[in-house]
Amino acid sequence: RGYYLALVPLILLLMVSIYVRIDEYGVTINRYLVATLAVWLTGIVVYFIGSRKRDIRMIPLSLLGMSLLISGGPLGAFSVSERSQVKRFEHLMKSNGRLDEQGMVITGVELPDAAELQEISSVVMYLTEHHGYQMFEKYTDESLFPHSPNDGESYEPGAYDISKNVMAAFGL
Repeated sequence: RGYYLALVPLILLLMVSIYVRIDEYGVTINRYLVATLAVWLTGIVVYFIGSRKRDIRMIPLSLLGMSLLISGGPLGAFSVSERSQVKRFEHLMKSNGRLDEQGMVITGVELPDAAELQEISSVVMYLTEHHGYQMFEKYTDESLFPHSPNDGESYEPGAYDISKNVMAAFGL
């Protein structure tokens, strides 16, 4: 009977810890999944603490409902994480004076300090690895697709190569 009451402090700790990570670094796919599972677990605990009629079938049914809710569409993990990281990228670029009024990257500006440069690089790497580089094309007129380092040979660039080209195109 005390199991669900014992979970309350652990859920609070989970909520605080995931909030701190999301607040500092934005939403990623994994953080989104942890946050939604924390919300689901909170709902289950509230149900089992407050309900007189406790039906264990509620656990898999509610988990199925939550899974369907976050698997696609505007509330899907990929959509939410992409929006969050793009917003974070734009904030970092604007705070360093690297985006003009139309949202285009300004390349002739002094480089940000090492910590901010690393943060921008991390966001670019995450976005190219999980969502593709195409979203960065709206920020520049330059081609972002990496060309083969060996002319004539087929070349499949990885996320690291693509993010290097994106950073170079942005003057970073």
